[in-house]
Amino acid sequence: MPQFPARETEHEASQGRVFWITGLSGAGKTTVGRELWRRMRADGRPVAFLDGDILRSAIAEDLGHNAADRRAIGDAQRQTVPTAGRAG
Repeated sequence: MPQFPARETEHEASQGRVFWITGLSGAGKTTVGRELWRRMRADGRPVAFLDGDILRSAIAEDLGHNAADRRAIGDAQRQTVPTAGRAG
């Protein structure tokens, strides 16, 4: 797992980062994401964890797993991530 740099001072705070973890089904993306979330929280950083399976069930439950539907889901998720970032 990455080592995080020292926390920025308030005037140096960044707008945030997105860690988009991709991989095959069952490869451990959720496990890695949860561990990253845990470590960032432990470091006192504001963090949100958005799991693709949960997002799919919330915003695209009617879509399948073919290429066109996956692109549509990805587009919906890309629109969701900036909103979550602004929410803090």
